Amino acid sequence: MAIAMVCSVFVSLFQSQGAFAAACTTPTSTTWTGDGVTGTSGVIYTLRKFLAVEAGCTWAIPAGVSAIDVLAVGGGGGAGFGNLGGGGGAGKLIVSKSSFAVSAGSSVTVTVGSGGAGGYNDNQSLWTNGQNGNLTSIAISSTTYTAIGGGAGNGGTGGGGFAGGSSGGASGNGGSPRTSPTPTASDATTATSFNTFGNSGGTAVSNGAGGGGAGASGSSSTGGAGLSYWGMNLAGGGGGWASGFGATSFGGGNAGAGYTTLANSGNPGTANTGGGGGGGNAGGSGILVIRYVADTTAPTFTSTSFSAAENIATSETAATIRVSESATVTISSGADAARFNISRFETDTAIIKFNVSPDFEAPIDSGGNNVYDLTLTATDVAGNAGTQAITITVTNVVDTSAISLFQLAGGATVAAYRTAIVITVTVTVASKITINSNGKVIPGCKNRLATGSGSTFTATCTWKASTRGAVTLTASATPTGAGITGSNASPISIRVSNRTGSR
Repeated sequence: MAIAMVCSVFVSLFQSQGAFAAACTTPTSTTWTGDGVTGTSGVIYTLRKFLAVEAGCTWAIPAGVSAIDVLAVGGGGGAGFGNLGGGGGAGKLIVSKSSFAVSAGSSVTVTVGSGGAGGYNDNQSLWTNGQNGNLTSIAISSTTYTAIGGGAGNGGTGGGGFAGGSSGGASGNGGSPRTSPTPTASDATTATSFNTFGNSGGTAVSNGAGGGGAGASGSSSTGGAGLSYWGMNLAGGGGGWASGFGATSFGGGNAGAGYTTLANSGNPGTANTGGGGGGGNAGGSGILVIRYVADTTAPTFTSTSFSAAENIATSETAATIRVSESATVTISSGADAARFNISRFETDTAIIKFNVSPDFEAPIDSGGNNVYDLTLTATDVAGNAGTQAITITVTNVVDTSAISLFQLAGGATVAAYRTAIVITVTVTVASKITINSNGKVIPGCKNRLATGSGSTFTATCTWKASTRGAVTLTASATPTGAGITGSNASPISIRVSNRTGSR
């Protein structure tokens, strides 16, 4: 009992000073497929098993894990020594499939209890009691869940240990299996109650932590059966010691049970199961198991091909990369990888930019066809990496303009003095049009916006000739798009005649 109290104090100390707790011994790791009762059928779980006797150590939640399940078994009780010595009770078994919410990188605090010592020959009474097993616990956030140790078996008085930390049973009695309610494999626990499967009893129990068998006269007794959980046999009670030599004494029937092979030569409880000791031997150490579904899915990319206009500035986005989950995206390879840089924009988005503005007329991609090839890698927080080859195609942009039409209404070459006539200018790109008469801007004909689509953009203005005789008209176009060269129309010669009508 003193040992259990010291462990409790030690756990509390580390919980209050978690920052100073040592890291747990590297737990063993196995996989296990859920069976529909204790886990979803077909789902592959990772089991982290804490096997050593840990005292308030910390273990960091792996990257990509947001929920854990917990199984814990306290240390098994030691068996009493001598004729009629009772078997040790199994450690209490608790299991929660409640999926505790955790954060990757945060820590849980773990204690794994040792088994209780067996009785010994004191050279006086020739029989002694065993010792209770020690607790196993886990602290998640601010709550600690505890599986207490199994009860010790009495010495020559014959009492078997109770499962789950009670003292030895009454003389000649190993305790009774739990009968109400009848244990079933669906006795799952909840995050808040952590109800126990623990039982005590001298006879085999169909489900749950087994009690130690009572010492008996002439024939040995059987410890309570343990439970198979997450692919492990756990928490069987130790067998009781019979009076006389040569009789056999068996445990609960699985690897969690301690048992005797001869009345005076018993076996200890199996380590890392919380099994009770048999025939004067120690109980098995407990175990704590954390179960979770590991993230093994690599990120995927939503698009594989992109396009960007030539002359795009190096500060502008050439491609927006989106992936299926939060990940770091890098340019990992590709014939044209050196032409680009990449940066993270959001947790699941990255942007790619050219290192040098591309020129459609002078491509610098490896194939010389304005199709740039590169391979991206997206790595999530669990270390899963997905790769994707992508292309960025540079498209041509009209970078010169041309005036395709410049004329008076109806194509006239004669205008009447001070008589309004419409001048039309058509250009191949959106532009602002200015028209001059004999080198001077015609009023109302400066920076007229040409509108349209494709390669046809038109502007008009009205001209009233202010001089008679020969007049030369010119037109210029200034494109509204960046990087496009302006253009001039060929001059047209107009003869301005006298007014034909009255004022």
